[in-house]
Amino acid sequence: MQDANTRTPGGLCAAWTRRVGLCAMLAAAPVMLTLSGLVATPGARAQSDVDITKIFWCKDGQNGGQTASECAASRDLILQNCPSCHSFVPIVKAQKTAAEWDASLGVHRSRVSDVSDDDYAKLRQYLIAHFNPQNPKPELPPELEKLGIDQPA
Repeated sequence: MQDANTRTPGGLCAAWTRRVGLCAMLAAAPVMLTLSGLVATPGARAQSDVDITKIFWCKDGQNGGQTASECAASRDLILQNCPSCHSFVPIVKAQKTAAEWDASLGVHRSRVSDVSDDDYAKLRQYLIAHFNPQNPKPELPPELEKLGIDQPA
């Protein structure tokens, strides 16, 4: 059963035409995608369930100084912008230090010129707090593991 918060991958792509990377990811890997109420087709559940909020988590006191709502907004910035060029897989597998994220983000800044400097700083804060060598790499199903293996984050 679909409600107003449920979209098929095609519907998601139609709504986010500029987010080609996310559309390609959804087309390549039929998964259950839960993100702020966005969910792929129920039939996809038979293959794999992926709860994006477990991969891009926000936990009280563990968000690098961000509140829970700031953390969620930062997560949404990542998921609405980074997949324009590549899947989210290299981001979550990177586990970079702050200096490594700064170097990577410096290269990427010109690619997302529509993101404000304030939002970019929030995105940076999220990545440094969540995807660093002190945190375990998130477990992904095999169909997502193979996405982005050769893509830099």
